[in-house]
Amino acid sequence: MKHGSQINWQAGRGSPLAVLKQWLKDKGWAIVQPWVWAVQNSFFRLDLRRPGNDFVSHLQHQLRMGWRWFNYGLFLNQERHDNHELNGSVEDFLTWDFDGMRNQLQVGPAYRTLLLGAARSPACFHSHANFDTTCIWDGCDELGHWDHIAWTCPYRPSSLTCCDHMSRRFGWWKVGDTMECADWLSKVVSRIWETRYPKGVG
Repeated sequence: MKHGSQINWQAGRGSPLAVLKQWLKDKGWAIVQPWVWAVQNSFFRLDLRRPGNDFVSHLQHQLRMGWRWFNYGLFLNQERHDNHELNGSVEDFLTWDFDGMRNQLQVGPAYRTLLLGAARSPACFHSHANFDTTCIWDGCDELGHWDHIAWTCPYRPSSLTCCDHMSRRFGWWKVGDTMECADWLSKVVSRIWETRYPKGVG
């Protein structure tokens, strides 16, 4: 847009540039100087001044990482029991294997649900009379909250342990680590679906 039509930085309200400025502001980007934005407390930067090699792919990467960091900050600021122990530094954030997780989203719906934070335990449905809220593993009648069904239930078919909070809840892994937590938790998600929506029912 900028390099194709030489848009003026001072373009007024209602212009494509004004819309872009507002959109970036709403997503945590601040103007550093004309045509340059940065996300506060991060290394993510958009510089539209001079196109270079891999200009578009670089900007796409910066936008993706800025969006992830913005949403991670929103998550950390929520009053949730599963985010109090998390490291909120951008240095720690950048150790997560986002490229690997992005590729893994294509493997199947259980991975997508898990890695995008959309998995819901049986206990989440305590206000829905149509769903069983007990543990998903045969032989256990405890309340099926996430940590129980995934990590502490003595009836679960796995001896895997995990200490990292993001890995325990979302299956995320860091660059160079294995995917064993994600692999196990994707099976937990599939088991939740099997018990919540049994075949032949409904």
